[in-house]
Amino acid sequence: MMADTGKAFPKNQAVTFFDATDRAELEQELARRAAQRFSTAALRAALFPAHLGKLEHPDGFARAEGECGDLMTFYLQVEHGRIAHVTFTTDGCDATVASGEMLATLVEGKSLPEADDVTPADLLAALDGLPSNHAHCAALAVKTLQAAIADHQQRSAA
Repeated sequence: MMADTGKAFPKNQAVTFFDATDRAELEQELARRAAQRFSTAALRAALFPAHLGKLEHPDGFARAEGECGDLMTFYLQVEHGRIAHVTFTTDGCDATVASGEMLATLVEGKSLPEADDVTPADLLAALDGLPSNHAHCAALAVKTLQAAIADHQQRSAA
């Protein structure tokens, strides 16, 4: 239990419990722990996603929910049977962001059949693995991409 100091926090002012040194040390510790759990490829994809965001007027898109409750959406722009541009959004964890980013990187420029053939194992290999309790994130990304491809094919057939 915290002792009552009798001091009140000023109204409309943020309260900071860490000084700059404490914050830097905390950030370094969090980065160290993340590096122990995730490969460099997965960390890079999670921290610097180039394909994160909604694509306006996609040629195909799909949203799916993972077993952990994460939501992911893939958006496709298709030209001459190839994925010209792909983006994704998610409300998920770093492993879900990493999976979406790496999958988008893998399939951009590929034909639709080539992209549809990417498996969760292929994605995990490109990420140099994920912790076992996050392997389902790769499956979510692949499932969502495949549904977006199917959506595009259904729209094109109509």
